[in-house]
Amino acid sequence: YESVRLAEKEALCFAVPVIGGVEAVVSVTNPTEICVAMRKNHGEIRQSVELPRWAAPTIEQGQQLGRVVYTCNGEEIAEVPLVATKKVDKKRTKQGIFQRIVAFFRLFNNKS
Repeated sequence: YESVRLAEKEALCFAVPVIGGVEAVVSVTNPTEICVAMRKNHGEIRQSVELPRWAAPTIEQGQQLGRVVYTCNGEEIAEVPLVATKKVDKKRTKQGIFQRIVAFFRLFNNKS
């Protein structure tokens, strides 16, 4: 057997679009190194990235958004999470005068 390093810490980096966030994308990475013990004559190791097409805020730093799966000869041998590298808050939308008036009257309507 031999030790096979599949990914060093933070070596994998991908961007996930954020819908409605203060940032348009959030970067994700692997928070840990991943090594496996394999037979010396192991077959080809394949890597499959599983990420959402987009994410919705609020996204916390360290929140898992996806994963990378490693297979050899059709069998899963390891997986590593992909986590957000920073927090992405929800974008605050500016209210127009009409929305402010409606919100104002809803306050009084809910109290009665």
